[in-house]
Amino acid sequence: LYRSFLKSNVARKLLEDQNCKMTRSVLSTIKKLQGLVNHPSLVRSREQKLEAGFDDDETRAMFEEIDRMDRGLRGAKPVREELSGKLALVHQILSAI
Repeated sequence: LYRSFLKSNVARKLLEDQNCKMTRSVLSTIKKLQGLVNHPSLVRSREQKLEAGFDDDETRAMFEEIDRMDRGLRGAKPVREELSGKLALVHQILSAI
């Protein structure tokens, strides 16, 4: 997901701009990456719409697979810590204690 985002038009536009200043679009891009670091599901809206920069075919297919696995579940969906590097690390640490 990180590579896909960095290859996206949203990120490329900012990365290639030599005169880039701290604008709303830069801060918005940083916020999107922060959400991705926290958990990949945070790059989707409640309506399951992917944010700009995360709307490529590979990412769409990944979320379709996750949705397929979660289909039919009642109540809260599983966290799926394996999708988040941050949560996977916390899970490993807590499992070792």
